Amino acid sequence: MDGAVRSAWIDHDYSHTSITDFDELYEQLFDDLDSDLFLEGLPNLLPDVHCQRAIREFLLAIKAVDIELRSVLDKKRLSGSICISAVEHRNILSANGSHSIS
Repeated sequence: MDGAVRSAWIDHDYSHTSITDFDELYEQLFDDLDSDLFLEGLPNLLPDVHCQRAIREFLLAIKAVDIELRSVLDKKRLSGSICISAVEHRNILSANGSHSIS
């Protein structure tokens, strides 16, 4: 499976993995596989402390990326809403004939 995710994301070759993008990776890790529950039992499954730490850090990094992406998208939505609101107010003013705004 080495390179399968890269191949899917970069080359759009989905023949080796169902993880087609970041959202799908997140869904499989945190919804389908229930990684939080997995982490609770990790010491019993994998006695190597270094491997446990690497897995934990990987999952935390994925969560951090997801939080950052959602923050960026929320900001874009907000700025889009502000633009829409400004255009709506301009149209109202223009319709009332009180100001000539272009």
